[in-house]
Amino acid sequence: MAQSLTFQQQQHELANAIRQNTSDITGIEQRRIKVYQELFFNNVEGFCSAAFPVFKSLVSQPDWLALVRSFFVEHQCETPHFCEIAQEFLEYLFENKAESLPYPYMLELAHYEWAELACSVAITTQVENTEDTAFGLDLALSIPESVMPLTYQYPVHTIGPENALSVEPSPTSVIVYRDVEHQVQFMLVDALSIVTLQLIQQHDSIQVDALITQINQLNSSLTKEQLEQFMSQAISRFLSAGIVFSVKN
Repeated sequence: MAQSLTFQQQQHELANAIRQNTSDITGIEQRRIKVYQELFFNNVEGFCSAAFPVFKSLVSQPDWLALVRSFFVEHQCETPHFCEIAQEFLEYLFENKAESLPYPYMLELAHYEWAELACSVAITTQVENTEDTAFGLDLALSIPESVMPLTYQYPVHTIGPENALSVEPSPTSVIVYRDVEHQVQFMLVDALSIVTLQLIQQHDSIQVDALITQINQLNSSLTKEQLEQFMSQAISRFLSAGIVFSVKN
């Protein structure tokens, strides 16, 4: 038991040296520790760079490395998977760096970039719609796990180094989804489309007439006739794109 505990202590000592970027550890050459430190940090930095390229482009290289370093030192990652490390980095930003980022839209931009990655790796039971799938009030709909209906206060899809200083708030509704070729796509829509998809997400399947009833309860300014006309256009578009699919009752 004592030997096992000693080994565990050595493991913790090595892990702390890697995390804290120190070299004062008994029995291991500094050059060997340096190799481990660079390997681990560069892997994490590489994952974050790949997941958030636009976000990274809006901060200086020293500030970016300092941000990743603080994440590396302060955050206890729960997973070694690159896509989940990106999610943990995003959570770290929201919880710890909201006030220190250079622009007010940075958190939304980071979330938008993460959504593309999350959509690309989502495990889904998506079923392709057949050509004869037609809109109707009795049409039952479901939504793949890879579809993400999102709303932002800034036009995150337009942000880049060339306009970083001039971005103004502008409510933006966007659907991140995988098409029939399994490529990630983005569709700009209105707020009502986002509400519609979010309601579908809350059910294993739901008929169009039930959707209309629920939305009418949320927004009484629209008549059922207006909602039916909206649904006819929006659902047909979503069916064609593979954003929703029909299911048998």
